[in-house]
Amino acid sequence: MRETELYPPIKAFLEGQGWEVKAEIGAVDVMACREGDPPLIVELKVGFSLSLVHQAIARQVVT
Repeated sequence: MRETELYPPIKAFLEGQGWEVKAEIGAVDVMACREGDPPLIVELKVGFSLSLVHQAIARQVVT
């Protein structure tokens, strides 16, 4: 499975919850906006690694 295959079901789920969903916004895989809520950022990954943990820590600074 590739990360790009994860996008359609995630997009459908978020849109069903009332979010406006966009893919590949800068370094972000998925970004969703809904009035009254802070932006939702989703990083699509098919595996787990130490570099993923480092990326998550760096992303916390941004959000």
